[in-house]
Amino acid sequence: MIRLLHLSDIHFSKRSGTHYDLDQHVRDLLIADLKNQLQNGSFTGCMITGDIAFSGKEIEYDRALVFLTTLSEELNFPLGSIWVVPGNHDFDRKTATDSKTLRDVTDKLRKINESEINKEIEEYSTSIEHKEILYTPLSFYNKFAKQFNCDINSGKSYWDIQIPFTEHPDAFLYIRGLNSVLISSSDDGEKNDGTRMIMSLRQCQLKPMEDGIKVSLCHHPFSWIRNAKELQRELGNSFHVQLFGHEHEPRIDKINDSVLIHAGAVHPERNEGAAVPSYNILEFTAHHESKNDVIKLKTISRLYDFKDGSYKTIQPKQGPEHRYEFPLSKRITSLQPAVSKSEPALEQKAPHLSSLDELTAIRTLQVRFYGLSFFQQLEILQNLKIVKDGDSEYLENKKFSPFFHRAKDGNHLKEMWEMVEQKRPSGKKTINPFQ
Repeated sequence: MIRLLHLSDIHFSKRSGTHYDLDQHVRDLLIADLKNQLQNGSFTGCMITGDIAFSGKEIEYDRALVFLTTLSEELNFPLGSIWVVPGNHDFDRKTATDSKTLRDVTDKLRKINESEINKEIEEYSTSIEHKEILYTPLSFYNKFAKQFNCDINSGKSYWDIQIPFTEHPDAFLYIRGLNSVLISSSDDGEKNDGTRMIMSLRQCQLKPMEDGIKVSLCHHPFSWIRNAKELQRELGNSFHVQLFGHEHEPRIDKINDSVLIHAGAVHPERNEGAAVPSYNILEFTAHHESKNDVIKLKTISRLYDFKDGSYKTIQPKQGPEHRYEFPLSKRITSLQPAVSKSEPALEQKAPHLSSLDELTAIRTLQVRFYGLSFFQQLEILQNLKIVKDGDSEYLENKKFSPFFHRAKDGNHLKEMWEMVEQKRPSGKKTINPFQ
């Protein structure tokens, strides 16, 4: 089973985690509720559909990383198994407002004919004078998201990840992260006239893939996007499940063969009145049926009840859980036995890593490495002897990807993991996945 947590609209601010944080109690109750959910199975990872921060500032992402580190440790899944997309609150609006170029671009893109949107996005994303500045308001978001390999830019407007089903070696869960905040402004959260946001159709197109289920993550629902009609058609044709944030009321819709899941908000703004904290759990399992093999999806929506201070499962018309089935084109040759819920989630010995497991472990190592001070990072790199002459530009700009490639090529990941673990100021020490 692939079991994923779906969060959205956490809205970390500079007060988050301080004495004056009014939402700390809600996050504590959220983690407590999720730990209770472990009795129904372990979590594979977590998907966040935007608005991680409140105003796109660096300190807000520092607070977010502390929370997500705690979340992954308490639920015992790798920190590298967190996937994020940006929301309008992750867009640094002051940066956009202070730039006349960005103001002009935003104004133009919001007024052009829908038929010209894809062409204009391509031109701005490839022009020398615009392609860098276009993503400047997402600079702090990208610095944060890069730790999870979910950063975006003019040449990478979306990201992909795939997770194998242990019970069906030929089937995968594919996840794509989309960007709905190429342009944004201060009133995007409140004013919805259907003309605020735009997206490139290219983000929604998938190459033919092997058997599996396709999931998209996007902050804004279709009603907020100008060229929504073509996007909705393409996403519906390509993805079985579409996850959204932004609107702070959880709900699930079904359009043709595609399931649309809205997470609600972990932290709705306190002036919203009826909105209350919520989150989703998605459980994907592969099954051998008599007529055809299917991947089944069960969704569980949990809503905070202020009356007794706890989370409860929402009771939709068809029951407390939503269940859906998606057929596979290939027959399952053999199903692996399910792991007993009584078995420990973490083995005493790290198993041999598959290519996907190794990628997840490297992502986790990267996140923990980026959490260290620069001097600690430099000491580790020097001790591993992977710093070369001419690396000053990498180090000055804190571009560490080449060093991770060298560590991997030189079989130093095990040693690097141990060094990072020794320097981590807090947190549970976990088994080295590279041994």
